[in-house]
Amino acid sequence: MSWTRNQIIKLQIYRRAAGLADAEYREILHHVTGATSSTAPGLTNYHYDQTMARVETVLAYRVAEGFVPAPDPGKTGIRKMDHWRKRLPEAGEMSVRQRWMVFNLWKQLSPELPAEHRSVDYLKSVAAKACCRQVTDILELTTGQAWLLIEALKDRLHYAVRRG
Repeated sequence: MSWTRNQIIKLQIYRRAAGLADAEYREILHHVTGATSSTAPGLTNYHYDQTMARVETVLAYRVAEGFVPAPDPGKTGIRKMDHWRKRLPEAGEMSVRQRWMVFNLWKQLSPELPAEHRSVDYLKSVAAKACCRQVTDILELTTGQAWLLIEALKDRLHYAVRRG
């Protein structure tokens, strides 16, 4: 997998707003991903989030110190100076993408289930079975547990659609 065209465009917008020279940008990219080009094969969404957070940190620092002007949201699309840094989970926590996937799959699966199974408690029981532990809050799953839940929901959705 590699980054999409839109992801690369957004990265370049942030890079220019931060006033990063090409060498500085490639150093950040290499440090985070091990690649020297945003079009290199094997770059994942995790790499993208990490790179964007790093470039955003440089941008926020340079704006605060007066090295570059604050980006114009109308021209750049940069509305918040902490968007990418907030997306990064604490070590081991479920990511924003994983949350989105869990709730998107649940939204697709719910109509296929009997009425008594369309509750958050049922979703917690699916998570408990997938993770082999009691789950009190879906949002407190670790990254690994979130992937287990996502795969369990995919399987259930596949079989529910196949049955229906």
